[in-house]
Amino acid sequence: MPKSLLIRNRGGALVPAYEDDREVVSSMKRDRIYKVSVVQQTSRSLEYHQKYFGGLLELAQQYWSPEAGSMSLSESYVLDRFCAFAANGNEETYASLMEINTVFSSRLKLKRAEQYDRPMKKGNEIKQDIHDWIKEEIGFYEQVLTPTGWKKRLKSINFNAMRTDEEFDAFYKKAFDAVWNYVLSRHMSQEEAENVILQLISLGSYKNG
Repeated sequence: MPKSLLIRNRGGALVPAYEDDREVVSSMKRDRIYKVSVVQQTSRSLEYHQKYFGGLLELAQQYWSPEAGSMSLSESYVLDRFCAFAANGNEETYASLMEINTVFSSRLKLKRAEQYDRPMKKGNEIKQDIHDWIKEEIGFYEQVLTPTGWKKRLKSINFNAMRTDEEFDAFYKKAFDAVWNYVLSRHMSQEEAENVILQLISLGSYKNG
């Protein structure tokens, strides 16, 4: 079960800190016993958590789909460059070729995606998958030797343990670049993505305020 952040309100009850946490808590069945490990978070840690999970990962989840992930960035780049080469500077020809490229790419992605049996997942489970992918993509792992060879072990992210803003900024920049390159770049500019993230953070604060 994903970890959840809770805040003790004036009435003494523990309530979800953010919308993602609300989803985790609502998935818990009534009259069941759950083992809880309590770790106090710093104010700065909560800000980091909201910016990364409530902002960047939320936006990535909204725009990513299994079909989109079935074509690599290098394949898309080659197709785009081929259209530019075939157009030979003619803007109308280039526009027509890019339309064909879009249709072809969409069909290819769907065809590839059909080859995989994908179980239905909830929003927080999809976000966890994206979170793990980001850590692997930016090299946030360690190599572990096993009986079958070297394996990647993803490192744990503990914003509470980040001693300086520079540590979080370095991690967040790499994470943003990965999400931008593979998910968001065809939908919006970097400036637009950053503005949407700020809006999501503001919305999350409002919902939980």
